[in-house]
Amino acid sequence: MKNVLMMTLLLCLSCEEDCSQKKCTNPIWTNATIQSITLQGNKGEIIKYLYQNQEVYFVRGCLDCADYIDVVRNCEGKIICEFGGIAGINTCPDFSKVAIKLATIWKN
Repeated sequence: MKNVLMMTLLLCLSCEEDCSQKKCTNPIWTNATIQSITLQGNKGEIIKYLYQNQEVYFVRGCLDCADYIDVVRNCEGKIICEFGGIAGINTCPDFSKVAIKLATIWKN
């Protein structure tokens, strides 16, 4: 936890613009996403990360599905990364190396 706080502080100090604009609290799209996952009967989770100087949300819509595509969304809900599926999609190959996990937002 101490390392995450230190990294966040260092990243904010290095921002050229106001870092407070990069913070995202309770994005409106998460409620609809949680409801959709739950209604489908899937086990899922949403995890908040720090990636490319912004808070993003890794959405796993089906933990038990081998061919499901997981996505990373920004605060506005725009998809910025996709992972998985039968084709093995990975549109952000650096994500697992550089993203910093901040918190699990939801898991069922």
